[in-house]
Amino acid sequence: MKVTIFTASHLRHKYLVKKISEVSSQVLYVKENKPYIRTKKTKIVKNYFNYVSKVEKKIFKKIYLDKKKIKIINFKYNTISLEKLKNIKIFNSSKFYIIFGSSIIKDNLLKYLVKKRAINIHMGVSPYFRGTDCNFWAIHDGRSDLVGASIILLSKKIDGGKILRICKPKKLKNKFYFMMSAAKIATEKLKELLIKEEIYKKKINHDKKKLLRYSKRFDFNDVAIKKFYDKIN
Repeated sequence: MKVTIFTASHLRHKYLVKKISEVSSQVLYVKENKPYIRTKKTKIVKNYFNYVSKVEKKIFKKIYLDKKKIKIINFKYNTISLEKLKNIKIFNSSKFYIIFGSSIIKDNLLKYLVKKRAINIHMGVSPYFRGTDCNFWAIHDGRSDLVGASIILLSKKIDGGKILRICKPKKLKNKFYFMMSAAKIATEKLKELLIKEEIYKKKINHDKKKLLRYSKRFDFNDVAIKKFYDKIN
């Protein structure tokens, strides 16, 4: 089978590409060169993301991609468009379309992918946390029981698609490892579901009444990080 993956360039994203390529004939890696820090770069923010990066390297280590099976097309942040993809054979003939950690999919590309039943890995437990940095906010809000990832259908509403699977990592004392391990667990679960062809077998609608937080990028700041550290210390 052929698969198109929309994701970024960090190790956790490359890990997804690698694992899915192991069960695919060809993979189109739509690689978005996304900045690691997308908020105000204060000292505390930089320190936080430096630690995130160190943990990511320890969990995922070096990732080697099979260039014979994987075609890479690069995009600058927030510039992915259907027009630049529709002439690529792998894109048009893919059986599955996967999104993980890209910028917001929109316009004609969004319509196209929704029709194709594109799969989105949302780093947060649906329907409780939606938006950005959901696992950070789960711990910040004292809900470490809701750290994890959701495999959902892409939809017009951000993180609002039907829920296919919820993936929760084993609880770890180090909360940075705990949060990052959710990406690994979700990737491995998605690979398993694709192998068994069971990805669309279960579909659960979002219960809007269960939403605890809809976080936005500007919510993530020095004050929030300090409260997060208070929770884990």
